[in-house]
Amino acid sequence: MNNSPIVSILMPTYNHEKYISQAIESVLAQETSYRYELLIHDDKSTDTTLKIAQEYAKKYPDKIFLLTEKENQGLLKSYKKLIGYSKGKYLAILESDDYWIDKNKLQMQIDFLENNYDYGIVAGDIRNIDENGNTITPPA
Repeated sequence: MNNSPIVSILMPTYNHEKYISQAIESVLAQETSYRYELLIHDDKSTDTTLKIAQEYAKKYPDKIFLLTEKENQGLLKSYKKLIGYSKGKYLAILESDDYWIDKNKLQMQIDFLENNYDYGIVAGDIRNIDENGNTITPPA
């Protein structure tokens, strides 16, 4: 039996203590018929982001894998490291100041890719919100 995850969710983070819990919770809320992994790369945060991520990784060791740095590396190196550690057939990106609002997001996207081999990437709509949760309307 293959126990590898179908999808690796890549979450780079740096000083997102205010948002990272919501991002992680939105991943944990996903309802899927397959395994997934959440890889979090903390790029030497100076706030409590790392502590929050460590608490989640300790609570969900079968789903969350945490990578850390001794010095800030920047976003490109963060993604390279995350990709290098990923085990999934597919990659999903969720930055730590974002979150998923649909608990079926991963299932729908992976089902689509598994049934449509001529596609290599899928994306969903986005909604921009401010710090108070209000939708921000883009300029016309």
